[in-house]
Amino acid sequence: MRTGYCGAFPWPLLLLQQSTWAALKVSVPPSPFRALPFSDVWLPCTFSDSARPIILQGLSVTWKRGDQVLAKYPDKFKPTRPGAAMSTELLQAGNASLLLPQLQDTDAGVYSCAVIFTPEKTEGSFELKLEAKPQIALGSPKLQLAKRAEVTCTASGFYPGDISVEWLKDGAVVTGPQMSLQQDSQNGLYDASAILELTPDFADANASFSCRVRHKSLDSPLEENFQLQLQAFPSLQVFTTVSGSTLEMLACLANGFYPQDVHVGWLRNRVMQPPIGSPPQRLPNGTFSSWSMIQPQEMDPKVSYVCQVQHEIWDSPLELAAHWQPKGETVAVWSWLVFGIGLALCFTSGIFLYRAKKRRNMSHPETQNKNRLSSESAGLPLKPATDNTLM
Repeated sequence: MRTGYCGAFPWPLLLLQQSTWAALKVSVPPSPFRALPFSDVWLPCTFSDSARPIILQGLSVTWKRGDQVLAKYPDKFKPTRPGAAMSTELLQAGNASLLLPQLQDTDAGVYSCAVIFTPEKTEGSFELKLEAKPQIALGSPKLQLAKRAEVTCTASGFYPGDISVEWLKDGAVVTGPQMSLQQDSQNGLYDASAILELTPDFADANASFSCRVRHKSLDSPLEENFQLQLQAFPSLQVFTTVSGSTLEMLACLANGFYPQDVHVGWLRNRVMQPPIGSPPQRLPNGTFSSWSMIQPQEMDPKVSYVCQVQHEIWDSPLELAAHWQPKGETVAVWSWLVFGIGLALCFTSGIFLYRAKKRRNMSHPETQNKNRLSSESAGLPLKPATDNTLM
């Protein structure tokens, strides 16, 4: 009868081994771990043992991609992936990270880092993806009314090259955008541009536009929202009224601009003068008109008078100089000047109404002959005292 055998079994040693087994831990990054193509990357893997210090004797580390062994320590194993390496100095500090130089598409996959610190073994795994998230940039949304224009949406710095870029107007997809794709020869990343072509009108002013990008690196689509900033450039006219040798009145008419905020004024030898003016008035086509007058009582033709218009569509003000010469006859200053500006505005309105009526007649052919408007009935514009007109 074997008595005392169980009492002689080294239970403390078994308990020590159990606690040692539980002390070894390996840490790897969460999946997916993203890296850029053609880059040199360290795949992170660290380990620690809370029960004893790390020594290289009795340490073994194996890196795999799927079932393929890529690198191994001790370094008696030739890496199957060219350039794959671990650092002995880092291993002594509990760092088993793997260097992969010049990443290629074939390097993507599930990696495992297995650490044996005799007699324990543990490992961690994660997925490596060669991906780069796109960044969105929009071109200028400032467009001229009723003129064919483009807005560009650029997705840059993404990988791989498969990407979807689409335009939306008030939540509905706008079909048929043009898209170009380019790859950078240095870093392998891609850029894509999508062009939205349109002829904007006032109905587009309050519409919500979006550029939406879908890519495999994104958890959800990227979307950039914007509104069009519609603009219309004015025509500029200067009217002069001369009585004998005196410049009695100057008027400046800015016509057909959008949006409505504007400042129309006069400069005398580059000094701003207090004007008589009107707030912007909306024209039948939706654009605006505004005028400014001064009474210079000037007798020297060499003195400079310039109409200046400030509007957000220009980085610097638009200017048009007034040219005049003394005359022998006297004219009625206020009546002719106000009449001239009024006639110019009436002519502009008449043209817009004529075009609108012509479009309506064209949509009803049976009424074209009955409602034809002759060019003679549209009126004639006031010709300025000097031919000073700027479109």
